[in-house]
Amino acid sequence: MSVPPDQMGPPAGQMINPNAMSPEDMQILGLGEIPEKQALLLAQLKQANVLRNQPAPEGRTGPGHLGMYTAPHPLEVLGHLATQYLGQKQAQDVNEKTQELLKQQTSGRMLYWMKKLRGEQGTSGLPGAPGAEEGGPD
Repeated sequence: MSVPPDQMGPPAGQMINPNAMSPEDMQILGLGEIPEKQALLLAQLKQANVLRNQPAPEGRTGPGHLGMYTAPHPLEVLGHLATQYLGQKQAQDVNEKTQELLKQQTSGRMLYWMKKLRGEQGTSGLPGAPGAEEGGPD
């Protein structure tokens, strides 16, 4: 199967000119950055979970079998609550950003495939789907 020259991507090593691309094509091209952003968000979510899942401060008992129990200091409890709140807030922010990236990814993919189905020339410089062959039979 051969691909007509007007539907071929740029030759290897040739840069794509962003000034010659439509905003829709730029949106499609930007999809490549999303997995990297998602990986960073996953790392942030792990850090937030560490903050959220820290054990609460515990009381202490004095020495000996009749040692007196002392409750944790109120500032320890407040510090723990602030840490948990910070972790919860970070986790919510990460979830919101992840949902935003998923929406961008979905809309970009839909736009890409709609342009491909219509056979628009604007997608000629954009890569095809993995494993998909472009063009028709000879």
